[in-house]
Amino acid sequence: MIEKLPPESATWTAIRNDAPEPTADDEPARLPEQGRWSQAEMLLAGVLEAIRDLHHHEICVNWDTKRAPRPPAPPRIRRPGWRPPATTLAPSPAWMSAHLDAMLDGLA
Repeated sequence: MIEKLPPESATWTAIRNDAPEPTADDEPARLPEQGRWSQAEMLLAGVLEAIRDLHHHEICVNWDTKRAPRPPAPPRIRRPGWRPPATTLAPSPAWMSAHLDAMLDGLA
């Protein structure tokens, strides 16, 4: 029953308060995506990602691409239920050709 309680409940707070402080040698108990977050933590992660995205966009707008390529986008925050992004496959030459033909037919 305890595992079904929300993370901000008094029971989970008491369990966290009684837990010993982790030392530098301790491994993290769980990965972030395996934890239980409250709605406030999820919203905070969303706000942090929005701020990071805005900062990245500001950098890209003012970036001199003649000197160096633009920096990559900031990584996403790992949340409960998060999975690594699937690898993207490059489109095949046949698909690209068919797509280009369809676009050109639309222009005619």
